[in-house]
Formats: sequence, structure tokens, C-alpha cells
Amino acid sequence: MSLKSEKLSQRIQEFQKFVAARIDQDVTYAAISEELEKIADSLKAEITIQIFSKFPVLAQALQRFLSTEKILPLYQFKISSFAEQLPPAALVLHTDTKQQLSYLLPPNQKIVIGRHPQCQIVVPEKYVKVSKRQAEIRPILNSDGNTTPLWQIWDQIGEIKSSNGTYINGQKLQGCHTLQSGDRITLAYASECDRSPEFIFECQSNSDSASDKLDKHLTDCDILCLVVNPNQPLSIDEKQLLEKASKTYISKSIIIFDVPTPNTHLPELITANIAETEAWLHQNSNLSVELACLSLSPFYSNVQATVIDPEQQKSDKFHEFLEVLAKREGENIITKRVLGQLQAQIALFERVFTAREEVLIKLQQQEEKLLEVGQSELKDKIKNSLKQVNKDKEKTFKQIKNDLSQSKAALLDEYAKKSVYHKIETFVDNLQPFVAKRQGFKFVRLQSETIKNGGSVNLAINNLCQSNLREWGTEEWERISNTYAEGGLNGLFQRTYATLNFIPSLKLPASLLQPIQNVDIYRILQESIVEAPDEISYQDISLVGYLLKSIRSNAMTLGIILSVLGLFGVVVNKNEIIKGVLNSLSSLMFNIGIPPAISIAMSLAAIIFPFSFLIALSYDHDKTSKLEEAAAKLKKEVSSYYQSLAKSLAEKIVQKLKLEIGGRRSTA
Repeated sequence: MSLKSEKLSQRIQEFQKFVAARIDQDVTYAAISEELEKIADSLKAEITIQIFSKFPVLAQALQRFLSTEKILPLYQFKISSFAEQLPPAALVLHTDTKQQLSYLLPPNQKIVIGRHPQCQIVVPEKYVKVSKRQAEIRPILNSDGNTTPLWQIWDQIGEIKSSNGTYINGQKLQGCHTLQSGDRITLAYASECDRSPEFIFECQSNSDSASDKLDKHLTDCDILCLVVNPNQPLSIDEKQLLEKASKTYISKSIIIFDVPTPNTHLPELITANIAETEAWLHQNSNLSVELACLSLSPFYSNVQATVIDPEQQKSDKFHEFLEVLAKREGENIITKRVLGQLQAQIALFERVFTAREEVLIKLQQQEEKLLEVGQSELKDKIKNSLKQVNKDKEKTFKQIKNDLSQSKAALLDEYAKKSVYHKIETFVDNLQPFVAKRQGFKFVRLQSETIKNGGSVNLAINNLCQSNLREWGTEEWERISNTYAEGGLNGLFQRTYATLNFIPSLKLPASLLQPIQNVDIYRILQESIVEAPDEISYQDISLVGYLLKSIRSNAMTLGIILSVLGLFGVVVNKNEIIKGVLNSLSSLMFNIGIPPAISIAMSLAAIIFPFSFLIALSYDHDKTSKLEEAAAKLKKEVSSYYQSLAKSLAEKIVQKLKLEIGGRRSTA
């Protein structure tokens, strides 16, 4: 390192120490100090050639073209693409082979993790402790206006909960968790092992945009090489890149045309595009850009083992240009870039310092203004401010409680399709009754085709209640915090701070400006609950018993009819009626040639068979009706029980929310 570079390095280190001593004053100072260390280290590095191209093949080909024995010790190469943009979020799985599998998280779709082949992220079957459907990643809209969504991980998918749990940074997931970049998600075990996969959540913020990354690439660049397709004119993106580069401390900007063979007659289209580029540069004379035509096709990655003559590379003018440039102006090029980076950090420090100075001046002016105000006037102002705060507080809490009551009423409205009452009733109505036998007794039970492996109906309904109430409770707290009564509790605290902060000596709690944390609804729902009776006793009569009962009932009815007729003077003998019917049928059959003994038997059959058929139909109908009646009674009991349970849990959630509101109220 030359004397000039050593002096510059000393100045950077001195400034870095000056900034480092003040990092407790502002978080930006820490970032400046870290950047200054990188700038000082870059003085010892080689000249940086930043290769840009819309076509990765061309950028890589240029890097191979420049990778000669004489160029490599003098330069370091970096490749950038116009389309270089990371996904908003991803889950990264570290495999046994030390490779990384990245799963992108779309901002408008839920992602299920598990061993089932239909999951969006399929965990290998060797992790046997991981459930078929282990966990679910859900995107939620960011409430601060940021277009990048947040992601939550849930340990329950619908009514299904994983068997061995999901762990976030070693802590077991209870309900849901809002993921932060760097969070470790371990399935079935608290830490990563050969029986448990581990995912790392990675999220890109909006500040890390493509434009910011482009600026970073240009800041760290000494020589810019833009490789273009000669069959196409310069695009708008390519022109904007060159314009932006001209405003930085880049020493050289070069447009490289990938031509078939340099120093020969070029096709008309390529010649026209080169001429058009030269004309554009002439119109923008403030841009210091050079043009070069190189044949990069032998260096494409898909060209099989093309042999390049070493003498041709040595004598290449472009190689000679870079070699001479590094030897003659290398130190000046690096120094120019480092000075530019240093000035940018100094300017940033000055902006932060000036902003802090303005704040201090403003506070001093407020102190001086208060000193000018009389003691009585100051007391009146404080009194009026406190009165205004209390009035706002009472109005806010009254409105929040009113909105909370309306939301609870809608949740428990049996006539609303979205209410938990209606969902419970619909679920129970869709259950099918069946008769079960146990210890010689019969019972009517309920079952559903949606419950697999003979699962408990009570457990399914209980999960339905809990999932709906947990979602409602979480959303309610979000609305209480940020929506109800003109901004919720956060809005109230911010208004209170703004009203009372006119006194600089008044130290308001910093918690007033911090976002309110989530309320633990999950713990309320985990209390032990007595299950509703899921069966009812059922007494089924036999066909013989039903037949005897029907004969007795019909005989009594016939007796009553004959008795009524006797009151009107009509004397009818039951035996004579039966005898008359049998004689008529026997005579009819005798006339057609049927013997008397057979005719009597057929006559009896003609009477008994229709009677028995009607009784059998009546028996099936009465049996079905009795089963449906028992099932309807059981459904009503189950539905009423879980609707009452939902109401009780909703009341507990409301009480919990009101306690939290009360705690925040005392703070305010």
C-alpha cells in the first residue's frame, strides 16, 4: 500500500472511531461505523469490475474471457442482473447433504407442511414423527400499509392438530406465531436432529428492493461493463443504468457488444444498433462511456471445450487495455471509489447529526417558552390537557366496549350464517344417526363421514368451537388495538402522548409508543370441558311384539265400532262377519272348481296376507320414525350444549379482553 493509501486508511479509521463512540446516540451511527470498516478493508482489495447484462450467459462469458493469468491478480469480478430480485419470503430446509432447499411463500396462498403428498411442502417419509399435515403458513395483510405481507405459522389445520407439535426457536408453538426473518421452525422435536427437519424463515423487506441493490452494486464498482446483445438496440433499463453510473464514482463505463467476429464486416442490423448507440451517447455528452466489440461466443457455458489460442488472448487489445489501466491508474481508481464511499458516509452522518441537533434546539426552545409562561398559566394548560386526555379516554373505551359487545352478539347470532351458533347447528344437523349395542342395550349415536377413523364427534365439535373462537378473539384484539374508536388503543396512546408531550420535563413511559402484544386466547380455550352426551338409549320392539300389539289394537277398534253401531240398533256379530266373508270366498272358489279344503285355506290366506303386509309396512315406518325422533332429540341436546359452551367461552374471551383494556386504561 502506498503512502497515499495509508494516509487515507488512517483518516477512515479515525472517523470510524469517532462514529463508534456515538453509536448509543442513534442506531444509524452503528451502521455507518460498520460500513466504514468495510471501506477501509476495500483499500487493500483489487479493482472491482461489475459486469451487468440482461442475459446471464453473456455476463458469464465476459468473465471467462477476462479470466487470464495477467488479469486475475489485478481485478475482482462481480456479476449482476437487471432481474435480480429475491422473493418476499421463503422457507429454507437444510438437508443431510449440506444442500439448501428453498420453498417460496406466495403472498396470497396458504402453505401446508407435512408428510402427505398433497402438502405444498412435502417432508420426507423418514421423519416419521412429523404428522401428515403438521403445520400451516398463512399470509396476513400488514396493518402498517406495507405491501409486503406478514406470515403466521399455525399448529392446527382446520380441525386437525399435529401429534408431536411444532417448535419455533426451541419453544413449542401454541396456536399461531408471526414469523420473523431468521426464525427456526423445527417439526416434532424441540431442536434439529436426524429425526426432525428444520426450516429457516427468510423474509425480504421492502427496503431491500431491486433499485437499492442496484445502487449498492454501483457504489462498490470501479469499472462497469455492460454486455449487450448486438441484435437489439439499447433498452430503457440499460440506458438508465448508464445514466445512474455517471452520477457515481465509477472510473470507467464500457458498453460491450457481443459480435460474431471482431475486426470484420458486421451484419447490417448489428452495425445499425452500434451506430444508434453512438448517436445516443453523442446526444448525452455528459456520459463518459466507451464502446468495445468482443467475440464472446467461444466462452458460452454451453460450448463444449472450445480451445482458445493463448497468444490470441495475450495480444487482445481489451486485455492489454485492462492490464495497462490497472498498473498505471489502479491505486487512483480504488482511491476515487473509496473517497466517494467515504463522502457518502460523512454526508449520512451529517444528516443524522443535523436532525439530532434540530431536535435538541426544538426542545431547548420549548423549555425557554415554558420558562416564559407564568406558573398559573402552566397549571391551567396542564389541567386542560389532562381534562382533554380523560375525555378522549372515556369516549374511546366506551366505544371499544360497545363495538366489542356488537361483535360478540354477531358471533352468537343463531340467525346469521357466519355465526358460531349457526356453524355448530349446521355441523350437528349433518351428523347421521346409527344404532349401537353395548351390554345388551341399544343406543342411538351420531357419526359423520368427514370424521376419519371413527373419531369422536365431541372432539370435532369442540375443535370447531375453539378454532372459530380463537380466530374471533385474535381478530377482535387486533381491532381493539388498531381499528375500533378511531385507531383503537394504539391511537388513544399516541393522541395522549401528543397532548401531554408539550412539557419536555415530563417523562412519559416509552411503552405508550410500543405496539400492543397479542392476547393469549389459546390458554382460555384449553381449560378442561365436560363433553356433551353423544348417545341416547333406544328401545326397539320386535316384529312379533309389534304384530301382537297391532292385532290387539285393531281388535279393540273393531269392538268399539260394533259397540257404537249397537247403540243405533244395528246388531252385528263379529263371528258372523268373519264367517260370512269366508263363506263368500269359499263359494267363489268352489264355483271355479277348487276343492273345499283348499278354498278355505286360500280364503284365510287372502285375509291374513294383506293384513300382515300392511302391519310390516307400518312396523318399518314406526321403527324409522322412532329412530329419527331419538336422533333429533340427541342432536338438539348436543347442539344446545355446544352453543351454550361457545357462549360461555366467548364470555370468557370478552372478560379477558376487557381485563387487558382495563390494564391499558390504567396505563393511559
